[in-house]
Amino acid sequence: MTGYVFIVTFGRTGSTLLQNIIGGIDGYHIAGENNDALRGLYLSYKALTAPEVDEKRGNPDTSRRHHPWHNIRRVDRERYMRRLAEVFAAEVIAPPPRTHRVIGFREVRYLHHQKTLGDYLDFMAKFFRPAKFVFNARAVDDVMRSGWWRRQRAADKPRTKAAMRGFIACAQDWHQAHPRQSIIVDYDRYTENPQTLSALFDFLGEDFSRYQGHISDCLQQRLNY
Repeated sequence: MTGYVFIVTFGRTGSTLLQNIIGGIDGYHIAGENNDALRGLYLSYKALTAPEVDEKRGNPDTSRRHHPWHNIRRVDRERYMRRLAEVFAAEVIAPPPRTHRVIGFREVRYLHHQKTLGDYLDFMAKFFRPAKFVFNARAVDDVMRSGWWRRQRAADKPRTKAAMRGFIACAQDWHQAHPRQSIIVDYDRYTENPQTLSALFDFLGEDFSRYQGHISDCLQQRLNY
């Protein structure tokens, strides 16, 4: 395996289509949603790297058996997280038993975590190496007319729209800070003109011309969910 690809977005942006397009590249395995299971690992890592933990780790008294923080200095936080990342890749991304060059997943549960989104992506980039991030964007008003969003209470719609626009702003900020590790693709653009996906394939280091038939097939497939 040579790397990871993560599709980062929110619901009803057309990300399942993007998952199918990228997942059809030879040697790629792109899993679907996992209910944001990785966030639990992120929170575990943040708990162990919090300032109060650093303070206790610097206290030699924690080596004493009766100290409330006994043994905390022996915890290798980086090794702990690397091992959990390996387990996550094997058991949650769970590529089939054949060789894959690239594995990853698509997740849409980011709208309510915008304050930590940048830090969360930094965490993913640190422990899944090398990683590339594909942000999938779509016009917010179109999203709000799609699927379950159109059935949302009118009183909740302004807050939801603000959250979506906030996510897009966070994605743009992270992309600007990490231009070699990320790309933003627009659902409306690539469904209207599939040739615009050539930038995505260049970003992934893949030959766009080889997959134009595959992309056409994906675009013609109706997804019922």
